[in-house]
Amino acid sequence: MTEASADHSATAESAATACATSEQRAPRLKSLAHVDTVAVLAGLSVWAAADMWHAGTGLLIAAAVAVGSALYVGYLLTALIHEWGHYTGARWSGAQTQLVRRKGFRLFRFTFDFDANTTAQFRAMSYGGNLAHWGVVVLLYLALPMTSPGQAALVAASFAFALGASVFELSVISAVQRGAQPEAALRERADAQTLQRGRWVTWGSGVLVFLALA
Repeated sequence: MTEASADHSATAESAATACATSEQRAPRLKSLAHVDTVAVLAGLSVWAAADMWHAGTGLLIAAAVAVGSALYVGYLLTALIHEWGHYTGARWSGAQTQLVRRKGFRLFRFTFDFDANTTAQFRAMSYGGNLAHWGVVVLLYLALPMTSPGQAALVAASFAFALGASVFELSVISAVQRGAQPEAALRERADAQTLQRGRWVTWGSGVLVFLALA
């Protein structure tokens, strides 16, 4: 076998492997989207039922259930859309991504190949997630009449996630724009103290928005 034919065979084998891998990933991607859609619809259904229960009875327990479910669902909905926004931004830029393989339900959906992708692709991925989660906040605020504590809590939880995520991620984007490497900038800001401050920002802003809307 000549060197040229060997290279051709290797290329053909790599292409076949890539095609097979692509075909294998597609069902997993659709399955993940299906799981996320069902989780969001189930959560919204529970919240809506509790909110209607409170609207119809005025019971304190109904209000508590509506607020409690809203906090969970608002956070979950916004976090999942945030992840899919990251994925959309990455794929739009042509970046290489892979599904996260974990047992059980986890919010993280995709990994970003820092070695194979460019800084511009990292920015596209980052902006995609931030645009997506603020879009959720705006849509919820415009869609709900804010006539119950459950509705206020849903928007507050969504806003809390969006602000917490943006405070962290925009600081990383800013560092990258100043010349830092994406992975290094991300690791530098992922220490326990910074993440704890982010949690205070997240839940503190959520409480303030809830008080303003309720």
